[in-house]
Amino acid sequence: MYRVGQPDSPFHRSQTQQQIFVYLLALIYLLILIDQRAIENRGSSQQKTGLRELELGPDHVRKISKHK
Repeated sequence: MYRVGQPDSPFHRSQTQQQIFVYLLALIYLLILIDQRAIENRGSSQQKTGLRELELGPDHVRKISKHK
């Protein structure tokens, strides 16, 4: 492609650097999406356990009041 002694064309070099940059951005974006989904799953599981505790709460209170 290039003649002997001709330096690499800056356009070609920047294009390959641009491709590498785009690949890195896509990889980082995917990692952030995966992390956010993991955090959302953790939050939803915590909300479910919190709702279970809320559902159990009044029953425990009623049982305690019945014992008295």
